Amino acid sequence: MSFFLYLTQASLYAFVMWGIYLLIGYNKPHHRLSRAYLLAATLLPTILPFIRIPVERQSTNVVQQLVLPSINIGATHTANMVAGFSWWTVLICSYFTISALLALVYIGSYFQINRRLKKGQQQRLAGYTVFTETRIGPGTIGKKIFFPSEEIDETILQHELAHIQSGHRYDSFFLQIIQVLFWISPAHWLLGRELKTVHEFEADQIASQNADLSEYATLLLSHTFGTKHSFHITHSFFHHPLKRRIMMLQKIRKPQKRNLVMSAFVLTAIFVSTVLLAQTKKTTETQTAAAPQNDSLAQLDAIAQRMNAIPKPGEVQFMADGSIVFKTAEKMPHFDGDFSSWLKDNMRYPEAAKARGEHGKGLIQFTVGADGSIINPHVEKSSGYTALDEETLRVVRKMPNWRPGILKGRAIPVICLLPFNFTPDGKVAANEGC
Repeated sequence: MSFFLYLTQASLYAFVMWGIYLLIGYNKPHHRLSRAYLLAATLLPTILPFIRIPVERQSTNVVQQLVLPSINIGATHTANMVAGFSWWTVLICSYFTISALLALVYIGSYFQINRRLKKGQQQRLAGYTVFTETRIGPGTIGKKIFFPSEEIDETILQHELAHIQSGHRYDSFFLQIIQVLFWISPAHWLLGRELKTVHEFEADQIASQNADLSEYATLLLSHTFGTKHSFHITHSFFHHPLKRRIMMLQKIRKPQKRNLVMSAFVLTAIFVSTVLLAQTKKTTETQTAAAPQNDSLAQLDAIAQRMNAIPKPGEVQFMADGSIVFKTAEKMPHFDGDFSSWLKDNMRYPEAAKARGEHGKGLIQFTVGADGSIINPHVEKSSGYTALDEETLRVVRKMPNWRPGILKGRAIPVICLLPFNFTPDGKVAANEGC
């Protein structure tokens, strides 16, 4: 899958999940449920492009098997591929350069905040470290709470403690990773911003449980215009949409039965959207796989005619030159004589390789043609040493004709494998592979 195709799909899927949230979860007083959905909606789009539905797999494989041998790449096409590869490389490098810069911005913000905190006063309250006189905040970063002046408002302190105890810092860290990797996706930024807002709703709900709602709303209003500088990576008491926060404070949650219905609806929406998106992807992949069939119709027709002229009980393989060879036959090809003795007389351990201590196992593949000749010998699996591979190839190339394989009374070309082994004690072993 193309990297930028993956990014496009992930971004589109994220927009769909964002749209579902706007329809059923936006401004609803079910903060934990909204938080869980937004986290899932951020993660799922990055996974969905990799989902494979095992339907129509067989037909797709057949098309691929038939089409691949017919692809011919000339000099012009190769040059275009090289040029295209260079441009794609530049784009990919640029993309990850921006990701790295964004990551550095986040890391730099952490260091900057910690420097600010070190200049303030530190104390322990409610089992947590609280910094005052920091000239930023109020807010939290990790398990640290900070206030701009020496004054600590108890209600605001409870709000910041709610952030810590609810584990919002883990969500924030996850969001930063996603935004670094998928900075090009606007939907991921929208989901991340909404998740931070839901964090504030959840903390407001907890902090206002023992306070008068009107007084809490007044507290938000009275401090809004005196807010000190805040950072994107922190949870700031006055950083998020004030109107929505006050509105959410006034909403009364419905009975638990309503919550269950809402939960079922959201989970169903997630499941349906996941299945539909995966099905859409499957259809696209099937059409993509079928496209080369139209482009190579003449080649496929020619191959089909040749297949019809040859019996099909054996497993076949299509070669790059358009020829067909078999992997199995009713009667497999065999060496005319004692194969082991012939190898013993002709195969030698290269002295230079032996002196260097080179040894290893490998595999040579060749085809025994319908006339018994040895065709296209090549290294299928290298021993790791060129001298050993070349010696085995030399011997295979000089082999006399074999008895060809037989299928339904006629000679056919069959692929053979020759395992070989150069051992540390200086011995050579090989076996007939057909």
